[in-house]
Amino acid sequence: MAGIIAGRFAPHAETDRNFFLLFLASIWGGIAAGFIPDMFEHVLGKHVPYSPIVHVHALVYVGWLALLTAQTGLVRGGRADLHRRLGMAALVMIPAMVVLGPLTYVVMGRLEFGTPDGDPPFLILPVVLGAMAFGLFDDVIVAWVYNQPAWAVIATHILGH
Repeated sequence: MAGIIAGRFAPHAETDRNFFLLFLASIWGGIAAGFIPDMFEHVLGKHVPYSPIVHVHALVYVGWLALLTAQTGLVRGGRADLHRRLGMAALVMIPAMVVLGPLTYVVMGRLEFGTPDGDPPFLILPVVLGAMAFGLFDDVIVAWVYNQPAWAVIATHILGH
């Protein structure tokens, strides 16, 4: 019961530091396991040429992973103030990611259609739903950080105001 204070959870626990580091390592590991073999096959000429949007997508997504890595390091290093300021960059990157993920899938799906690399068209559904969930998760975090109702932040995000 040492972790519970006045009926609430403690703001942090000793294991939090390691959890977020391991979570970050698992994200990088999953990305590496998923994309490095594909990149090697691409270099060897086993895939259709990448569209330029793939490179933009990679730049933005790796940028977000680098930002996430920096954010984790800042909190571990006791620089939560800089973590909060740098977090504003994610507010610009996440909407771009929500658009670029499905758009890249569609563009490459059209290029790969009818080839061994092509995916069935219905697989766009999990890509779009995943992007939407990522965007909504971002909105909920923003609402929590700025102490605003989540519905207002989500509506503002959707309406673009």
